[in-house]
Amino acid sequence: MALPSETKGAALHGFCDASIKAYGCAIYLRYTDADGALQSRLLCSKSRVAPLKQLTLPKLELQAALLLAELYVRIKDVFNTRIKKTSFWTDSQVALAWIRSDNTRWEIFVKNRVQKIHAATNQLDWHYVPTKLNPADIVSRGLPVSKLVNDETMRFWLNGPDFIIDDETPQSDEDDPVVLEERESPLQLLTATVGPACDDLVAQYKYHNSFGPMQHLNPVVKDNLIYVKGRLGNAEMTDEERLPILLPKSHPFTRTILRHLHEYNFHAGTELVMSEFRTRFWMRDLRRTVIGVIAKCKMHHHFGGLWEANIKVAKRLFKAAAKGAQLNLVELQTLLHQITSILNSRPLTAIDATPGSIEALTPAHFLIGRASFAVPATVVDDDTDGVKTRWKRVQKLAQQFWHRWQAEYR
Repeated sequence: MALPSETKGAALHGFCDASIKAYGCAIYLRYTDADGALQSRLLCSKSRVAPLKQLTLPKLELQAALLLAELYVRIKDVFNTRIKKTSFWTDSQVALAWIRSDNTRWEIFVKNRVQKIHAATNQLDWHYVPTKLNPADIVSRGLPVSKLVNDETMRFWLNGPDFIIDDETPQSDEDDPVVLEERESPLQLLTATVGPACDDLVAQYKYHNSFGPMQHLNPVVKDNLIYVKGRLGNAEMTDEERLPILLPKSHPFTRTILRHLHEYNFHAGTELVMSEFRTRFWMRDLRRTVIGVIAKCKMHHHFGGLWEANIKVAKRLFKAAAKGAQLNLVELQTLLHQITSILNSRPLTAIDATPGSIEALTPAHFLIGRASFAVPATVVDDDTDGVKTRWKRVQKLAQQFWHRWQAEYR
């Protein structure tokens, strides 16, 4: 587009955004036309497919910011000195905090990209814009043609948001979660500042070290709680599943929750407790913490001890009976089925020797409704039938297991 030679107050507004699929940017020109009316037009845009190497969403947002800075460098000389103001907008407060801070404190990936952004732009020109007012969201997420040709959507894409014309700073929507934003709150745990101090979200909290660095988690503050905003932010799920609450691993309350989940689910194991925990919460080193909580459960040391001891004995006897045997898959399956039948025939109740007593309950009663008499068949050593050779070998192994089980199970 051609800029009138006597334009006054021309300004560039650049927007950037990223998703897990792509990232991109768009630059708009705000100027006063010959009739004295303020106008805003799309100047140029650029997009890239997200790299195959998986990156966190804040890092993709930083990539989008760098793309915007590079695009700005390519076009700024076209207008010479007629541009009086330049503003850059992102809807990621994490990326904005990186850009506005001293890049020496970040990891190499962030440090290198922030350094390039600083070289191309003034870090004070970067601002936050709500997602719904960010036209670059169309670039990163894409739109079907049917929606793009909509009059309102097309006007938004070609002219940008209205605040460009009004020359006002957009305000955050109360319904949108505010990322690492300073708030008036009586809870010191939930206060933070935007910029270099974003790592100090819980700096004055007793257990703040158990949170660890949080930028890559894309944390958000909403309803006086800290949430982890991951890739499921736009998924059709409940709020609890999309935005799990961030908990410190060292806090007694966190361990209380884990202990409750363990006991409520009948002293469940590590995997089940972790699964139940992650439906509402998120924390670092979850597995290690869950293992520690379960290990301290007094009932857990005895719960299931009887059958765990039986399994231990059965494994040891199986290894002893089948030691050195070379079995194919079918033979191994046959042997294991026979061993299973032997184990399921063991009595679970006391055996009464009186004539009128009923038979003792066994695991087989619960599985097939009756007792399972799984004594292995007797193999005659002088049987020379070659067809039965492999079968006899498996039966001998089952007999060895049976004899040792009889002797050691008692």
